[in-house]
Amino acid sequence: MAEAPVDQTTDPLGLETPVPTGGGLFDQIPWKPPIRLVRDSETGQQVEYAGPGIIRSDGTIVRNEDGSAKLEYDLRTEPRLYYLTTPSAKLESVLDTLKAMGSRVDTPESAVNAIGDLMLFANNFGRDIDTTLRELQTRAPMMKDAPRYRVSSSKDLRIVFNETAKQTLGRKFSEEELQRAIRGYQSAEVGVQATEAGTVESVASPQAFAQDFAQRTAPTEAKAYKYLDYANLLFNSLGRVQ
Repeated sequence: MAEAPVDQTTDPLGLETPVPTGGGLFDQIPWKPPIRLVRDSETGQQVEYAGPGIIRSDGTIVRNEDGSAKLEYDLRTEPRLYYLTTPSAKLESVLDTLKAMGSRVDTPESAVNAIGDLMLFANNFGRDIDTTLRELQTRAPMMKDAPRYRVSSSKDLRIVFNETAKQTLGRKFSEEELQRAIRGYQSAEVGVQATEAGTVESVASPQAFAQDFAQRTAPTEAKAYKYLDYANLLFNSLGRVQ
């Protein structure tokens, strides 16, 4: 007897989000993490889950201060916050590990950038920082044995991303927005290549990624520009009628 289809509109795992169906709010999150084991809040058993959310290695869900499930690390603010608030002994251990894997951590700004890169991987893996760091150490042996990954050219992405931003926001990305978008896309490419087994969804096209990034980074501007575009089409059509 075939199993009944999973009800995509329920929230059996206590994530306060529906499982992605392709048309909901949480499908706008660009990260497509692989299957992880999540502890069911009612039964205590671990079940497979491939939706959004930051999951610890023991299957528990990382939560925000208000108790809601954490869907992703905010790459605009959390790297610096982590750098400033993490106990010194733990921060030193994390930075030493990142340095051993090739990251620059010799200045506060470079350390924050390295933590940001780690959080990008965490978003891709759907894991917390500590689990992600251990996973990276396992997947990418340190120093000369580290694997090499092919990513899109930063120059090419800069052109495509800015063109998409103009079509979505009516302006180019700021330099800070552009750097975050490029790092995010390249990290997603590395995440796909680093996955050793199982079915992995390919990275979205640069245009689709940039459009999603623009809409999430500046939602008000995106809506306003879309309305303006509709208004222009309407005025142009009225002009043709006359």
